[in-house]
Amino acid sequence: MDVTTLDAMTERLNRLERELRSWRRMAVLALIGVSAIGLMGQARTRVVEADEFVLRGASSSPRARLHTQPNGAVAFAVYDQAGKRRTVLGVSPDGAPSLLLLDTQETGRAGLVAAADGSVVLTLGRNRIALNTLADGSSTLLITDKNQSPRAEMGVDPDGSPVLRLWSARALAARVTDQNIVLYGADEKPRVMAAVRRDGSGAVYVFDTDGKLIWKAP
Repeated sequence: MDVTTLDAMTERLNRLERELRSWRRMAVLALIGVSAIGLMGQARTRVVEADEFVLRGASSSPRARLHTQPNGAVAFAVYDQAGKRRTVLGVSPDGAPSLLLLDTQETGRAGLVAAADGSVVLTLGRNRIALNTLADGSSTLLITDKNQSPRAEMGVDPDGSPVLRLWSARALAARVTDQNIVLYGADEKPRVMAAVRRDGSGAVYVFDTDGKLIWKAP
């Protein structure tokens, strides 16, 4: 047997040995994978069921609570060290999810609700600011005073028309769209209207307390 033949046989034996080591590693990995799947299947069969779960802190005061309500709602509340709710995540009986952030007095400061009809409402600061996207395609940004009375609203109507509404302390005071501006009296009846006509010309109308036109220009 010459040297060339011996080298070829040696290389062939080395290659077979490497392949055998590779197959052994693959077999070990497959065995580990099958064992892991079996253990995972066993873990899934361990189910803990309850109507309420309470997580308590070092002082035994509740820090988190997950519970269901008789009407079908589900809520997950997180508490501060004083035992006050600070965050509440829930789902209403009709399936609408919500998120509520509260202050130290458990008063809502911010909230997000996605209603079952597809509308979404975001509120800030005890409902001082509300952003709404409604199922009819309209959207509004509403600003209220400390008594939660509306003072300004900017939005888009369902037909796509922009609109701005302003309120006095007691009633609607003005309404602005892309076609007209209307000023209202204390009874929320129009008093003055400036409008753009279909031909592109402008006009101003003045009404009395009964809604009767008393002056216009041109």
